[in-house]
Amino acid sequence: MTTNLFQARTVGELYRLIKNTLSESPLDNFPVEETRMIIEHVLGIHTPLLFAHPETPVSADDVGRVENLLDAYLGGTPLPYLFGEWGFYGMTFAVTPDVLIPREETERLVDGALQWLKAHPDVGEFVDVGTGSGCIGYAVLANAANPSLRAVLVDASAGALSVARANLNRYQLESRAALVQGNLGDPLPPGQRLILANLPYIPSARIATLAIAAAEPRFALDGGPDGFELIRKLLVGIRGKVANPFLILCEIDDTHAEIACDFSRPLFPSARIAIETDYAGKTRYLRIEG
Repeated sequence: MTTNLFQARTVGELYRLIKNTLSESPLDNFPVEETRMIIEHVLGIHTPLLFAHPETPVSADDVGRVENLLDAYLGGTPLPYLFGEWGFYGMTFAVTPDVLIPREETERLVDGALQWLKAHPDVGEFVDVGTGSGCIGYAVLANAANPSLRAVLVDASAGALSVARANLNRYQLESRAALVQGNLGDPLPPGQRLILANLPYIPSARIATLAIAAAEPRFALDGGPDGFELIRKLLVGIRGKVANPFLILCEIDDTHAEIACDFSRPLFPSARIAIETDYAGKTRYLRIEG
């Protein structure tokens, strides 16, 4: 983006120059929110100061960083990868292109786990399968009533586990979490009580139509022909590893309600099986409770 941004001496001038420049570009809409977030990230300020005090000075170095980030964002790189971190459940987690970007709808997995743990205070350990950045498992640990609760975080990707380890260190949870490289539920011993999973669940043919496909790791998105392939393998692998009372909570595609229930019932015939919705009212979670 060839601009005159370096003329900016204040936050207000910088924002105005970006807006003027982008309004002359072929973009359909000026990315107001993203521009604000980039300026906040570089300057370490928040929205009230950004707009209430437009006279706040900016350095040439900061202007250059804002321009570089904005160029990369307009080129298709998501902000979380540019910033190297993203918010989830009131916490901030390191993220890289080795992991999926944490999303708000996944926070309900944490809600479900915390509610169940509150009703089962004797449970001392849970599992997060396909942990990625570790955001689900660490959010549960940080918010659970039991300060001695432990987590086992499983992922097949060494790159993902490296990110999860960085977040483990960030929140000083080394004594409460174990990172395990392995395939789905294979590394788990019998006796599991709480299993959480946000596995790839997008049908293969649909991935090419999604904007996220160009930026986020395909292996973390592609759930096979019907999108349910890895969840299916997980459920088969753990059916003999749970101990009553237990809860399996999986994030699923919004087309998976019927597939999920029909497949789960024969595997867990005595369990209560339900489909739950996300904040937008879309089918999003498979709940198997024994």
